[in-house]
Amino acid sequence: DGKSERFAIPRFASASKIKPTAEQMLLIASSVLMKRVEMTVDIYNLIVFMTNSFIRPTDIKWAQHKHIEIIDNDYTYLRMSLPISKKHDKPIVTMKNAVAYYKRQKAHYELQGKAGKSDYLFMPQFGEKRR
Repeated sequence: DGKSERFAIPRFASASKIKPTAEQMLLIASSVLMKRVEMTVDIYNLIVFMTNSFIRPTDIKWAQHKHIEIIDNDYTYLRMSLPISKKHDKPIVTMKNAVAYYKRQKAHYELQGKAGKSDYLFMPQFGEKRR
């Protein structure tokens, strides 16, 4: 209704190691209203992905599936070869947790037919004109 605020996960101290319960994860996955802003699965995946990939917000909006390669050898990580921006032309190597969130994001949009090589990784429904 826009008048009340609901929080899917209670706030914890930053040093806390408490993980969300299964019920709280379902609330997150179902895109609940948080602080009067719709918290979609895209936003949640974006925040965790950016944290584990060290990618800048200006670069993530141009990331397409064709720029991402899953490396699964002795170590598991993503190699992201994004378009050149701010004189940065080297591939980005992520932490292992980013692989799981990339696969989750891709699976989410494969159901809608928006996970092709030229589709954007996050919020592909907006296309290039609204980026």
